[in-house]
Amino acid sequence: MKLPAKTDSLGRFSIETRAPVVVFRKSGFQSKYWRIGNTGDNLEIVLSGPAPQMKPCTAASRCVSLKYFGSAFCVPGIKGVHVSKQGNDVDYGKRSFWIQSRDGKVGVGHGAGPMWGSGFPFDDDVWSATEYSEAAYQDQEGYLITDARGRDTEGKYWRVLGHAFETISYRDLSEQDARQLNRVIDSVCVQPTRFGLDRH
Repeated sequence: MKLPAKTDSLGRFSIETRAPVVVFRKSGFQSKYWRIGNTGDNLEIVLSGPAPQMKPCTAASRCVSLKYFGSAFCVPGIKGVHVSKQGNDVDYGKRSFWIQSRDGKVGVGHGAGPMWGSGFPFDDDVWSATEYSEAAYQDQEGYLITDARGRDTEGKYWRVLGHAFETISYRDLSEQDARQLNRVIDSVCVQPTRFGLDRH
């Protein structure tokens, strides 16, 4: 896909893509999901805003974050949700929050680090979703946070709460398990990032 570096003085731009779907994002505004048609017509894309600030962590949050990787997300304890120990690689840390369901253990993964990725959902998940929604927020420094979720063609659910180099996510879950694990993602608060300042 080719995306423009900027619009012209009238806000016009053009894109070329073979993707069936495009999501327009700009920090400070709500995202816009657009399914591509075959008409080639001109489109008017209007992003609403401002995007609200995500709930900040406080001293009373009593939450779990990832140490040593500049994590912005912190997850408070939730009754019935188990928390794994943090695992580390050279360039990322990861932790799981899981429940016992009829399908066995299912969970939410929290990962962060300089090579972890953009914080956005996978293109294939967005393109193939039969249901899709995305909300945008800002952290305390004004950086973009996206909360994207969808259902795939097999009726399974996925969700990605993302910040630069960090995600909290699940995928391939039943509706019931997704509903249970949404409690984890919905409870997340945001702390100031400390890139490089909390490393060993």
